[in-house]
Amino acid sequence: MTNTFYNPKVRKPNFKDKLVTLLCFTATFFVMFFAFIVAALLNNDRVGCLFTLLAVIFLGYVIILLTLFVYVLNTKRKLVYRFKLLFAICFAFGLTAIISMFASHIKIFLIPAALAAFIVSTFAEARDAFVVNILANILITFTIVVEITIGGHPGYLLDAIWVLLFGMATGSWVAYYITKNARRLSYIGIGLFVGIVAGAFFIGALLLEDLAIHGAISWGELGEHSLFILGAVVMQVLLGFVLQPIVESLFNLATNTRLVELTDHRHPLISRLIKECPGTFNHSLNVANFAEICAAAIGENPYMARAAAYYHDIGKIVNPEYFNENQSDYNPHDELMPEVSAEIIRNHTTEGSKLCSMYRIPKEISSITSQHHGSLPIAVFYNKAKSFTDSEVDVKAYSYNGSLPESKIAAVIMLCDGAEAAIRSLDNPDGKAVDETLRKLITERINAGQFDNCDITLRDLDTVRMAIADAYGGVFHNRVKYPEGKI
Repeated sequence: MTNTFYNPKVRKPNFKDKLVTLLCFTATFFVMFFAFIVAALLNNDRVGCLFTLLAVIFLGYVIILLTLFVYVLNTKRKLVYRFKLLFAICFAFGLTAIISMFASHIKIFLIPAALAAFIVSTFAEARDAFVVNILANILITFTIVVEITIGGHPGYLLDAIWVLLFGMATGSWVAYYITKNARRLSYIGIGLFVGIVAGAFFIGALLLEDLAIHGAISWGELGEHSLFILGAVVMQVLLGFVLQPIVESLFNLATNTRLVELTDHRHPLISRLIKECPGTFNHSLNVANFAEICAAAIGENPYMARAAAYYHDIGKIVNPEYFNENQSDYNPHDELMPEVSAEIIRNHTTEGSKLCSMYRIPKEISSITSQHHGSLPIAVFYNKAKSFTDSEVDVKAYSYNGSLPESKIAAVIMLCDGAEAAIRSLDNPDGKAVDETLRKLITERINAGQFDNCDITLRDLDTVRMAIADAYGGVFHNRVKYPEGKI
């Protein structure tokens, strides 16, 4: 048996994907170019050479954005068909360039050069934030250099280089230190610390520049520059902090911070689950505890696993009384034909996806609601149907019709969901019985081809099995029986 179940036919971007990506970059280009025209017109002393400025800026912007396009198309292909992430990156890139254009007309040292990194680092990989920050700073510096050269202010060229170095250094540090940080206050603290450290080097460089060029330090000018640099540091941190939830909501991104918020029991959909399906909610909590531990054990995002577990059975809200964990003495399935019961049970996956869409739950989570049962048979009602007839019964009529898990997290939720129910059903759930149950559960899903569309490996599955077995004692431990009577 091979060590992985991943289908090697990984989806490649098609023509439509590439076209949408190109349109996204084209839209970003025209928005930035229009913003430059507005900024240039507001700066009266450059109107006389506006045509030359526009021609040079047009060519430069095309080259820089084309570089980013080639990077995405060849190195980060998943961004090509994950449009919301691509749009968010382009939004951050363009916004940083536009704010910097207008800030440079106030004072060159006020430019929030690392703003793109502050925004992108919260929802994309560190390397993506790093690349976007580098290209954004090149574009900003190119714009400034063209303006001051054609506008007749070559004395500011060295300042533009310092701004480039400041932005690249700050943004690079931010890209690797803020990524996957779930606390917003930590975001501010890290951002200010990194910005102030980089700003101190920036001010030191200006001091040495004064000594090298003028032979003396102009303390008044240095103090003014320092205030603007400090203003740029604070502005980009605060802008990033304010824009982070806006970008998350606007593009419906599953950042760690957003995932933590989605598991808040005050979230409208979770509140409904608690009130309408208390049994399902308790089951989801147990699955979440298992999933979080398993995800961390195989190097996946535990925040994503926990959030996915909270919402994996959210579709049971539609018909809560038809699910065992929400029943007391009466079971409505006793009065239904097995095919009707199977349809009701099967529908909770599709209803879950609908509810997630209605409440704008990120796609990364909502997709798992339809994947966590894959195409497994609903054994109870399949066997019930077989008991009613001597002829063959089509197992597909009594199976889930969701798609197979497409990520390791989806596979983890499938296993933890099945494990939680299977372990609870054991009469004597000791360590050996739990281990045998988990091995059987995993083997059944392997043989049924449930992991063919995700990149989970045998090593991962064994790690998940051991993680669930180890966590079992903490979730379903026996309580001490206290003696009755008065003390």
